[in-house]
Amino acid sequence: MKHFLIVILVLTLQSSAADWTQFRGPLGNGVSTDRNLPTKLSEDNLKWSVTLPGRGLSGALVLGDKIVLTCSSGPTQTRLHMIALNAGNGSVMWH
Repeated sequence: MKHFLIVILVLTLQSSAADWTQFRGPLGNGVSTDRNLPTKLSEDNLKWSVTLPGRGLSGALVLGDKIVLTCSSGPTQTRLHMIALNAGNGSVMWH
């Protein structure tokens, strides 16, 4: 299994973060309007992490209290997964 940290997403979910429903965010420019984001990512400012069942295949979507992402697993990476995580604690909402 591959381990993935959903660091950037968790950090952008604090306070009144906007939904990220497309590549590079709501404006397509890769810039967050959120304030006071950390400039360095480390275990110290990581809220939670999650082990996915395989390789990450996409950028994640932030939809309210959910983070939706895709991954693949299996010997030839042909088993596809779509997973929704609780943005507050990383628990699996559906898979």
